[in-house]
Amino acid sequence: RKEDAVWIGTLDVITCRKTSVRLELVDRFLDNGLEVLGVQEHRVVHSEDLKVEHHQEGVRFISVSAWRNGSGASVGGVGALVSRKAYDSICLMRGFGSRILLISFSGNPRTSVVVVYSPTEAASDEEAEEFLRNLRDAIATTPPTI
Repeated sequence: RKEDAVWIGTLDVITCRKTSVRLELVDRFLDNGLEVLGVQEHRVVHSEDLKVEHHQEGVRFISVSAWRNGSGASVGGVGALVSRKAYDSICLMRGFGSRILLISFSGNPRTSVVVVYSPTEAASDEEAEEFLRNLRDAIATTPPTI
């Protein structure tokens, strides 16, 4: 394991609505020496465009809200756990709809992470098209690596 490497991962958590589950996720994040962990389907509903939760050792959980389905259950939601070092180097963070989160980090080269929760084949054509429009917007917004 190189000391100067930046470790990035992704995880479909299925749910981390309970604070205790997010704390456990943060513990595993720290145990594994990650800098960034993309999180899909967290199912945490909130009113902010982007929510930033502060956790131990400077870890932040940045999230785009999940949504409520017709039965009132929370569904989806994307986010990222970032280390203190990674958080301090963020030059852009933005949600695109409820399924896409873009985070760009300053550096040489600049690094961007796009976390997505795409619709399944059971989704309507309109939902799939909206997702694709938002994904194109996220890619177009991503800063160059220079």
